Amino acid sequence: MTASELRRRWRENEEVALFDAREEGPYADAHPFFAICLPISQVEQRIYDLVPRRTAPIVVYDAGEGIAEKVARRIQSLGYTAVSMLDGGLDGYARAGQLFRDVNVPSKAFGEFLRQSPEFQSAVIVPEPDFTAESLPYYAGNQIYFPREGRFGTTVSWTSASKSHLTLGELLQAARDLRARSTNPVLIVLAPINLDGGDGEQKYMYGKVFSWTAAEAEQFRNATTPLREFNASESDEDYRVFVLTGR
Repeated sequence: MTASELRRRWRENEEVALFDAREEGPYADAHPFFAICLPISQVEQRIYDLVPRRTAPIVVYDAGEGIAEKVARRIQSLGYTAVSMLDGGLDGYARAGQLFRDVNVPSKAFGEFLRQSPEFQSAVIVPEPDFTAESLPYYAGNQIYFPREGRFGTTVSWTSASKSHLTLGELLQAARDLRARSTNPVLIVLAPINLDGGDGEQKYMYGKVFSWTAAEAEQFRNATTPLREFNASESDEDYRVFVLTGR
């Protein structure tokens, strides 16, 4: 698959998973924003959670090391029928789109904050959009709860099985339910949105929609306290962190 076709599918919210066959170090140095690090040693352990549907389109790449072919064959051996290589690998993508480095995204700073904070070292993270937290496990061991899928995990399942429309009220209720079942703090992570302007809606890739009413925004403000902002220098991974405080 060409990089242009891959980007077209993203823009049009079509289902496709992109895997980087390299280890975490090289992956962190440069990768497409929506790529997931999946070295061959982790394929059997993670692929079923990442891509539950065996017919979902999967694209694999490397930086010319020749390991992407091995990862692709391993995935195919597990029953996946729509596996392809990214034409030109990482360099091919760089000619069509921007690459990102984890030092330029806020996940590292957020992870360091969590590790160094006695109060929030064991906090449960509830992100929206969910993919903003996928880099966090590299830097902190906090549990992550994906409200669109109703489960704990470290990586989003990029399939249509994920809930396409989530409201702020549903997100807040999920966070409240988590806190009711645990003594750990709950941190809600949101992309930058304006909750002071009445009803609103934010659209993300893969057809995901996040919406809120003025009443839901008021409930959210009453139930949370702003904690920190983490802003990226070169990507759109900016997010705001809120502590769930009220009932």
